[in-house]
Amino acid sequence: MPFYLSKSERRALLLISLIIITAILLEWFKPHQIHKKIYDYSLQDSLFRALSAQSAASTENVAKESTALTAVSPFTQYRKKNRPLQSKSININRAKKEELTRLPRIGPKIAERIIAYRKLNGPFKTIDEIKEVKGIGDKTFQKLAPFITTH
Repeated sequence: MPFYLSKSERRALLLISLIIITAILLEWFKPHQIHKKIYDYSLQDSLFRALSAQSAASTENVAKESTALTAVSPFTQYRKKNRPLQSKSININRAKKEELTRLPRIGPKIAERIIAYRKLNGPFKTIDEIKEVKGIGDKTFQKLAPFITTH
């Protein structure tokens, strides 16, 4: 028994077939998108290297290693703004607010407090003195210590 379609059914079937074929052709011929990494872990990597470097023999070797091991990121503009920290790389007596906020657990408010403390009491004599700034306790200091210096 033959199977017949009416004129409107043939048009509908033809339209659906054309839509499916068009979608397949568009998917086939469009350039394939390459998904770039959306995360930049270079800051965390530098923190790990700096904390691991405390047991290293000299800080010069650590600085060379951390510079050599820094991963190349596709987000160079982001990376310039958030360069990885190196051991003893931020002088808390001269650092501006932007530099201080790069330190772990230091936000804009605490950075302002550090600068205000510096203006009121003069330069820090030792890095331990930063614990006198409100908001910086022993735990925060332990995270900061590898990255700060007073000279």
